[in-house]
Amino acid sequence: MKVYMPLKPIKYGFEAYILSGAKTAYVMSWRLREGGQKKKKNKKETILPVKDIIASLTQNYQNLGYIKSMDRYYTTLSVVKELTKNGFGCIGVIMDSRLLTNKKMKKLMNKLDLHDSKFYVCQDSLILACWKDSKIVKVISNFGNDNVCLISRNTKDGNDQHQKKIVSCPQVIQTYSQNARGVDLLDQMLSYYEIRHRSKKWYIRLVLHFLHVATHNSFILYTHSKAYSNKIHYIDFLKSLIRSLVSPLRIRLVLKFTPEKKKLVKLLNLHQMKMIVHLSLISNKFVSFVI
Repeated sequence: MKVYMPLKPIKYGFEAYILSGAKTAYVMSWRLREGGQKKKKNKKETILPVKDIIASLTQNYQNLGYIKSMDRYYTTLSVVKELTKNGFGCIGVIMDSRLLTNKKMKKLMNKLDLHDSKFYVCQDSLILACWKDSKIVKVISNFGNDNVCLISRNTKDGNDQHQKKIVSCPQVIQTYSQNARGVDLLDQMLSYYEIRHRSKKWYIRLVLHFLHVATHNSFILYTHSKAYSNKIHYIDFLKSLIRSLVSPLRIRLVLKFTPEKKKLVKLLNLHQMKMIVHLSLISNKFVSFVI
């Protein structure tokens, strides 16, 4: 089940496809990559298991007014058409090899000066916006128009000093950049307090990872509920959650230390039993817990 991912910091691992909220990083659905899924290549288009992945992730949210932002791995013309049929707004960066255009058209798209933009209307009224920043960015969408907005960019002057400059940018690309970081935000939140429980059994690591994702989802729901009045940090939420789950199960006799005899003596009085919760904390970061 492990796959090779050359663009990731860790090259070998388990690959999960996640649908999350753009602002809160709430995980709405996920799917683990299974064995036997291979990539096939055609002369016209790279045929990936992307369409099946998108269909399984979004099947419970059709025709509800959601807008889906995708990176270039998922964005193909067939995927955008399918999402349009299912009532989704769609916006995503698309690669040149998936545009199904000839060489002459590709040269026209890539012939841009710095911070210039071009717009094309594709089949089925899809809008393709091309904009040149440090590189040429191509974003396809099934909504929007050819409006242009002003944004602030860091540029270099003649003395190689950075300065902010107001430049024009297509509104579609600005919308994509503001709403395409939900999964990155999820990874950032999970990296703060990782569950570093090591095991040779691969399924234990997966269970612990998605258990951590479940605690993240519960924290998002708690912060958006009526019970949330005072601001609470994620680590404090984790501690209170662990105490509520573990404390009824970890009842032990309190051991009293006697310095004279240098040994431990059990207390026989059962009324003095106390609840002890063992938390593994390193630098005030949650590491792991055992039930």
